[in-house]
Amino acid sequence: MGKPEISDDDSPAVHELLSVSASHTRKEQPISTNEQVNAEDSVSVKPHSLAIDVPEGITRIENITRSWNWYALAGVYFTLWGAYLIFAFQRAFAGNVGPYALSSFGEHSLLPAISLVSNIMSGVVYLPMAKAINIYGRAESHIAMALVSAVGLVLLAASRNIETYSAGVIITEFGLNGLIYAVDIITADTSMLKSRALAYAFTATPFIITAFGGPSAAESLLPNAAESRSYVDPTWRWSFGSLAMCLPVIALPLFGIMFFYERRAVARGGSRQEQLPNKQPKTFGRSILDTLIKFDVLGIVVLAAGQILFLLPFSLAASSQRQWASGHIIAMIILGIAFLAAFPLVEKRFSPQPFIPWRLLTDRTLLLVCGIDALFLLSNGTYQSYFVSYLQVVYDLSVSHAGYIDGITSVVSGIWKILIGIAIRRTGNFKWLLVAGLAVHALFLGLLIYFRHPDTATGFLVMCQLILGFASGTIVLCLNVGVVATVEHADIAATVALLGVSSYIGSAVGSAVSGAIWTNLFPGKLQQLLPEGSKDDAIDIYGSLQRQLSFPPGSAARNAIAETYASTQTWMLTAGTLVAGVALVLALALRNIKLSERGQVVGVTL
Repeated sequence: MGKPEISDDDSPAVHELLSVSASHTRKEQPISTNEQVNAEDSVSVKPHSLAIDVPEGITRIENITRSWNWYALAGVYFTLWGAYLIFAFQRAFAGNVGPYALSSFGEHSLLPAISLVSNIMSGVVYLPMAKAINIYGRAESHIAMALVSAVGLVLLAASRNIETYSAGVIITEFGLNGLIYAVDIITADTSMLKSRALAYAFTATPFIITAFGGPSAAESLLPNAAESRSYVDPTWRWSFGSLAMCLPVIALPLFGIMFFYERRAVARGGSRQEQLPNKQPKTFGRSILDTLIKFDVLGIVVLAAGQILFLLPFSLAASSQRQWASGHIIAMIILGIAFLAAFPLVEKRFSPQPFIPWRLLTDRTLLLVCGIDALFLLSNGTYQSYFVSYLQVVYDLSVSHAGYIDGITSVVSGIWKILIGIAIRRTGNFKWLLVAGLAVHALFLGLLIYFRHPDTATGFLVMCQLILGFASGTIVLCLNVGVVATVEHADIAATVALLGVSSYIGSAVGSAVSGAIWTNLFPGKLQQLLPEGSKDDAIDIYGSLQRQLSFPPGSAARNAIAETYASTQTWMLTAGTLVAGVALVLALALRNIKLSERGQVVGVTL
């Protein structure tokens, strides 16, 4: 992902002590990949000059990139692409199969709540992963997260109740987001800064395939979805089971390639890590304490507690007797804000090995990029949870056709990212591309408010989705590059993790806002608009997408449901548009960084 700028207080000397690649980037120009085509035969692998101060994961990946060749690099990128393909299909299945899976348990209205909890857990995974990937290594972290993902997918496929299904969603999100985090770190390790946008654009191209392929596959696993209201043993389970079987195919080859070339690097004189001699063996208790310190458990617990306490009330308030006036809701929000505010202080004063060094927590570019990222995803999250359901109910579209309209953004974004990546590689700049993307995004979210009524032709929705795809592709790629634009190689894992945390806070708040609007507006509006003969079924209709689709298009009840969807989504989009405007203002305050003037990685890289 991206990077922040170095603040004025950060001297080169400090970076030379704290960063694995400072000695490369400040004393040398980045190594041209053209000069490294024959690196396998000519590069002498040496331990890092500051190996004692450098995380072992950094030393190992630099040894690997020095010792491998273009064929190995291509093989790694193929496996990284495969990981994104599985991730993209899981996203497509979750969006298109998920509502039906929940409805099979009579819990369609739990979409935002489950999304909120899974987003919280997904945000938490970045914290230990940022440490583990530097301590234990890239390949080991990658395969561990693949195993966790497989467990979650198996739970989804085998679920027979809402509890098991919810657990499967949370574990799958935790594992797959950890897996994709490892993929992004390896991508950063193997690409020069000016080429990183293009590298990220390539690994994300599977979303082009799954934008249309995902809904089609989902519909094939939902026979007679519109007519049937009973999914006791539906074939949708194969959507998740098939992904679980594919995970080893992409995880094992990457591990094998990196293991092989690390052994070659060590044989040529490289070293995993230079260790100071131990004067006496550590006790078991001391080893546990050292591990807790290495992982900055104190900082991780404080940040995770802040996330959970702040975000959960957005989902719980609607079911509380006094809603937002409830004492426990107010207490959780206040405590959450307090924990989040305390995190920087804990990192600075109490953490011997902080998750995020203080110099990064005070870096203006890093903070702005993370803030923009959170606001961007918040603005999208306010309406996306119910968009596919809206298309099916209002326009009587099938699962696949509703998914196609929703997926247009991914197709356009995936193709457009390649062009943006080339533009960033050639110009070395990203700020004004980001500003333009955010401006277009805010404008067309606002336009969707005008088009959010049942009489709008689907062509207008498709047009807005197309333009939003161009804007989203530009924004995501610029943020991924911007967050790492001013840090050193050793800081990449931490800054990418911080971007991931901000992403999931933004997504979780967006889902919470969506859920709050849905639960507070939809039931009352539905009760008001339903014809007299259907008012007694309002609760059943509210909780089941199948029940909503069971009414014939054009009937009084179906028209009332469609009007309720349109009215509720209008408020969701209004909230999203306001937030998108704030993100645009923040982008104007970014520094204009020249990416082509900074080196960050070594060896055979893109």
